[in-house]
Amino acid sequence: MGAYIPPVPSEQAIYLTFDDGPSSSTAPLLDILGLYGFRATFFWLWSRYSEKTVSYVLPLLQQHGHRVALHGMRHYSAWRSFPASGELLRAFILWKKTGVPLIPAFRPPYGHWLPFSAPAPLQLVLWDIMPPDYIGKGGWESQLLRQLRPGWVVVLHERTQNIPAWRRFFSRMFYEGWRAVPLPLAPLESPAA
Repeated sequence: MGAYIPPVPSEQAIYLTFDDGPSSSTAPLLDILGLYGFRATFFWLWSRYSEKTVSYVLPLLQQHGHRVALHGMRHYSAWRSFPASGELLRAFILWKKTGVPLIPAFRPPYGHWLPFSAPAPLQLVLWDIMPPDYIGKGGWESQLLRQLRPGWVVVLHERTQNIPAWRRFFSRMFYEGWRAVPLPLAPLESPAA
């Protein structure tokens, strides 16, 4: 399918990713991840951009080694919205103007994509496992922990309702010897805003 496949780490680690931000849950999530030294890649939507949110959380993201990638302009399926590739290019241009360091990756909403729908140099990034945390209820943590494999790309969703589940999941993950790392892609050069 042409999707980016990260290398399998030499340790018991997953590539932790979050979709649908930035949001009001980004800062609390960063606090929870910081407790365990976990790092992640955040796939953000331009429609959720707020200068206040981004200016507050961006230094925290950078300070702790997290990365930002694109999730698109709005949360539309490329299978149902013809201008999806144009929207992705627009989101890419707008994000770059903010000075937010982006890695060359995008995850299409719902995993729906069309060939050649990403502007160069972005790479398609899908996932190995995604629990139903987008519903905003807990209960997925134990099953996800049992299913983890080193090098898997795990996708979770920025939802305030997930904060208690994140606390349980990351605590158990840490005590079982797992690490969480961001995708190993270097940030693109950021143009002058």
